[in-house]
Amino acid sequence: MNKLQEIREALEAATTGPWSYDPSGFGGFIIYDHTYFNRHIAAIVTDGVESKEREEANANLIAHAPEYLSYLLQLVETQAKALEFYAERDNYMPMIERVTGTLFSKADEDCGQRARATLGTL
Repeated sequence: MNKLQEIREALEAATTGPWSYDPSGFGGFIIYDHTYFNRHIAAIVTDGVESKEREEANANLIAHAPEYLSYLLQLVETQAKALEFYAERDNYMPMIERVTGTLFSKADEDCGQRARATLGTL
């Protein structure tokens, strides 16, 4: 299994979101907001060494991890599709345009459009 598949499966196996940070308790909790009650996903235990701001930043990063991972997986998949087009040798084979007799390839015709569209999603 490749790393992307491993991440995808871990994300799919986790409790669905949205998750959020609830600062109550010793260090707080990562919770899943449910219609009737909040389910605790993880407890944040602090040792008092980190500042309160750093502890909250860490907890918020954990709480948003599923959303961030999902976004990054979609981005990687979109970029991989664009790269597959440019990696395909047949896309560089010239074809003759019937009316003018001009030689061009699928890559010539694309002229970087797929790459620009993919970069626009960043």
